[in-house]
This record gives sequence, C-alpha cells and structure tokens, in this order.
Amino acid sequence: MERDGVERLLGAAGVDSRRLRHALTLLCDGRWWSLADLVRETATSRRTIEELLRELRTEREGDRFRLPPAHWQDFQDLLALAPPPEDPVQHLVAHYEPALERLRELVAKAPRPRHALDHVPATPETVLRRALLLGARFWLPGGRLLCVGDHDLTSVAVKLVHPETDVTVVDVDDRILAYIDEQRLGIHTRWADLRLGLPASARDHDLAVTDPPYTPEGVGLFVARALEGLTENGRVLLAYGASERTPALALKVQNALSALNVAFEAIYPDFNRYLGQRRSAPPPTSTSCAPPPRPPPPCAPASPSSPPPSTPTAPSRSSPPRRPLPAKRSPARPPRAWPSPPPASRPPSRPTCWSATGPPPSPSPGSSWRPGWANRTRPRWKGSR
Repeated sequence: MERDGVERLLGAAGVDSRRLRHALTLLCDGRWWSLADLVRETATSRRTIEELLRELRTEREGDRFRLPPAHWQDFQDLLALAPPPEDPVQHLVAHYEPALERLRELVAKAPRPRHALDHVPATPETVLRRALLLGARFWLPGGRLLCVGDHDLTSVAVKLVHPETDVTVVDVDDRILAYIDEQRLGIHTRWADLRLGLPASARDHDLAVTDPPYTPEGVGLFVARALEGLTENGRVLLAYGASERTPALALKVQNALSALNVAFEAIYPDFNRYLGQRRSAPPPTSTSCAPPPRPPPPCAPASPSSPPPSTPTAPSRSSPPRRPLPAKRSPARPPRAWPSPPPASRPPSRPTCWSATGPPPSPSPGSSWRPGWANRTRPRWKGSR
C-alpha cells in the first residue's frame, strides 16, 4: 500500500518529518504542483520530495503532480495542518505592492544567470523581503550598505523601499553592474574580483549583504570581503542553505565562518526562495553576523638574520655492522641522458583561494589586463572578452 511507504518515510525522518508532511498537505489541496515548486514551498531537498512522490499514486499534468481527491481521506491523519513558522516581515509585503511589481519586471529582464558564477536568482518576493528585513532590523536612513555580489538585485529593492540609504554594489559581472546603472537609482557600482580584494571606494560601510556560492571556500571568501568593507561595528547578512542530507557540508561552512571570528546574532530559517529552484539544498536561511573588535596589529616578524631554533633529534639506535654484499659485475653502460629540469616558475601573483565554481572567464587571446582596478568602476580590457 502507498500509505505504508509514506509512513515509512515519515518514521525515518522522525521529528524532521514536518517538511514531508507539509509537502503531502500541498499535494492534497487540489492544486497542481511542479517538483521545483514543492522544493521551494516546503524548504526541503529535491531528493526528499522525489522519494515522497515515488511512494504516492499521483495524477500528472505535464511536469506537475497532485493526489487524486479520492485518496485525500487516506492521509488526513498524516498531514501537517499547522502553518510553517511565521515570516518576520511577510505581513509588510502587502504595503509595498508597487515596489514588488517593479521588482518582478526588473528580475524578469535581468541578465541571464551564469553557471560559472553560480548564479541562482532569488524570487522578487524574496528580494523585497530582504529589504524589509534590513529596515525592520536596522535604522537605514543615512546608513551605508554594501552588496557583495548582487545578481539578485537586492540593492535595487533596498533603494526602492529605503531610498535614503547609500548603497554600493561590488560584482565581477559587468552585465549586472550595467543593468543596475540603467535603473538610475543612485546605486554606486564597482567592479571587483573578490579573490584579489575590494576597491578602496567599497569600504567603511555599516551593513553588508551577500548570497555566495554554497561551498566553504565560496562562503568564506565572500564573507571575508564583506567584513573588509565594514566599519568596526558593522553587520553582515548572509544567505546560505544546506540540505538535511548533507550536514557535513553545513558543518564545513560553519567552520569557515568561525575561522573569520564572527558572532551569529540572528538566524531566519527558510527565508529565501529562488526561481527554478533546482539545487539539492533547501531554501537558505538569512543569518546576521557581527565581527568582534578588531585585534591589534601583529608583532613584528623575527629578523631574517636570526638563526631558526634548532630542533633536537632523537639519538639513533646502534645496530651491529652488516656484512657488505659482493659487488655485481655488469658491462659498462653510457650515462643515461635525463631531461633537463623545467625552469623555475614565477610565484603566482593572485591568491590561491578559489571557489568551487572556478575563476571567472579569462580574456580572449590578444587581450590584456591593466592593474589598478581597485580605483576604477570597470575593468580595463583591450579586445573582446
């Protein structure tokens, strides 16, 4: 029976079965649901939803599913009738309907995501709720906000809701920066390769927002750059999610954040939703982090002339002398010609902290890059990219 398979899944999930019960409730409400919509709405992983669908005899309409009305009664005692945890700013969305409509148009016309940069655009409702959460949590008039990567257009949402906020965006994607400039909202855009650092004009901000690649290297790099752009009492808002099936990955990301010496002030679970959500992780939470007081500068290094400390070596055990073996007689051979070693390579001039998605696309042959990008709003390339 299909109920037996569903009960087995719920029993295996234990106290974490509320997401599965929520998905079952949605399938019994008479509406058609696609796989991506179920993942986005229930805040669970794609594989978990697929396992639930395999245990149910659902009706199909294209790529959408629902349970036949005749079977609803069979699962009434298994449904999660209580609503999910309340969104902290959902009640404010209705008061910003004009801003939401404009965000829907802007997100629909935004540059297409780049897989190499791990772009997964957030929904317009999520972008608006981020701006509302910032205004509900902090006093934004006169404040300075830094968006470390902004393919989601969070900076535009903040300017539409809180126009008195000074907003700066740093991104490696020229298309995003040009698209934000076209809106003429007074947002400062700066091109930056985060592996190299932040521009000098992208520092001393009060708040920073980032939605980085969901790897320990990606999260660590983006949050580190966000901390570089803050004042001493600044805050970082981070969007991150991990599947309930991969707790080890979440632990690695948390360890990467702990290495940056940040304190977690607030966590809003299942806050973000994404368009065409295909990633295996559930919708990420929004986390507010506060850096501790900056430590004093490190002590001066030791003089190079001072000898390094000697390491004591353990005395070797004495062993009786061995009898030498007789030498083998072999015909004389000419010395083997070994290939000459390659010339010593120059040390890399860029940091070796790469994200899992790899570096951004390199310029085409014949183009060149000029240094000094930190003082410019765009990279200076010659030739086509």
